[in-house]
Amino acid sequence: MGGVGLLLNRFLTRPELTDITLVHYALPRRDPDTVVLTSAAFGTAFYLGVVFALTGRLVVAK
Repeated sequence: MGGVGLLLNRFLTRPELTDITLVHYALPRRDPDTVVLTSAAFGTAFYLGVVFALTGRLVVAK
């Protein structure tokens, strides 16, 4: 998830796209990589915790 977040962060904040008015106001600056990776890690952990709380099973890829 962190890798996808980094790619989207870099793609969506490219200068060619931020010249578009709507994109400029929606994504005005690029977040640092550490912020994106930390957010992805906490978001994934939160999601897995909610799924575990609701189903009683830990979802793990095999």
